[in-house]
Amino acid sequence: MQVDLQNKLSPALYSFLEKLGRLSKQRAGAAYLVGGFVRDLVLGIKSLDLDIMLEQEGMGFVSYIYEHWQEHFAEYSAPKKPIIFKHYRTAKLNFESELIPGISLLEFASARREFYLTSGAKPEVEDGDLDSDIKRRDFSINAIMLSLSPDSFGDLIDKVSGLEDLKKAKWYLEKLIE
Repeated sequence: MQVDLQNKLSPALYSFLEKLGRLSKQRAGAAYLVGGFVRDLVLGIKSLDLDIMLEQEGMGFVSYIYEHWQEHFAEYSAPKKPIIFKHYRTAKLNFESELIPGISLLEFASARREFYLTSGAKPEVEDGDLDSDIKRRDFSINAIMLSLSPDSFGDLIDKVSGLEDLKKAKWYLEKLIE
């Protein structure tokens, strides 16, 4: 399923995501929007929660874009130094002023798989691929992904019926408030 992002997003956000997708494809493999942003986009709700999953070495990519921000994103406010959580293969880029109206944080994660040695323990994390990242997500709705890669920009990926579950949840919530 293809989402017409040009008509669904602000021009500034569309332009930023398109550039980010192109740069990611060159340096770190495919990039995907995941989680709340995708859910809200499908529901037609404005969302400012940008979580980006990178198919390959994401933390190196985050460091690269931080170091080369002016070269690739000069028209946007520069980020603060990234906060990198190596064990979890995640990183945050915070901004002094808003990157795009309403957005002052980008969260990145490398595709990964998680497993637990004991119940209640912190997960052990290792590199993964698109499929293993989808399978580790807590809800099918959070496993819906939106491609930022130039060759598939705007493609919605739903391998675990998250859209169907989202429709059911929306119907249920609408019935509750009737």
